[in-house]
Amino acid sequence: MEGKRGEPRNKPPYPTVAGYNGKPTVINNVETFVTAQIISRIGVEAYKKLGTKDSHGSKLFSVSGDTPNPGIYELELGMTVQSFVDEFGDGDAKAVQVGGASGFCVPRKKFADTIIGF
Repeated sequence: MEGKRGEPRNKPPYPTVAGYNGKPTVINNVETFVTAQIISRIGVEAYKKLGTKDSHGSKLFSVSGDTPNPGIYELELGMTVQSFVDEFGDGDAKAVQVGGASGFCVPRKKFADTIIGF
């Protein structure tokens, strides 16, 4: 919207300080609104029981590439990459990219030890 290239920016400054046109900007997305609705519906304590101590709740995951089950899935945080690959992989995954385009790849030997969370 500002005419800049669409890519992740280094922080700080954070959007709440200097966002759109250099002014404080609130960032919300569908996932944020859905999470707020879930917390409102089931309550904070029930929501905190989902996921792990440090990564509560669920998250949307985009599954693409060489998989028999492409799509977008909402999954509870705290599962291992191995569980994720067992459910969505083709049985021959060599690595899983996490964190989107600016993320990193988890190699097969670390699937069982890597917990999905924030």
